[in-house]
Amino acid sequence: MQAVRLWWMGAVAANVASMGAAAGSYIMLGMRAGALMGLLVMLTVPLLAVAPLLDWRRQRAARRWHAARPRRFGL
Repeated sequence: MQAVRLWWMGAVAANVASMGAAAGSYIMLGMRAGALMGLLVMLTVPLLAVAPLLDWRRQRAARRWHAARPRRFGL
């Protein structure tokens, strides 16, 4: 659970930083620089999907681990 939380916080921080850089470059350098930095924002958006995927995989592994019985369970 800690890895999921850290990944989520890192992805949000990367997204906020890239959005801030895009806004700052648009204000300071103009529309073309802002558009180029906007591409960086689009590259950081998929990072937000990694934490839910990690959590889903962790939950699925926990269910799979409990679903199987040992061979000698009935003896």
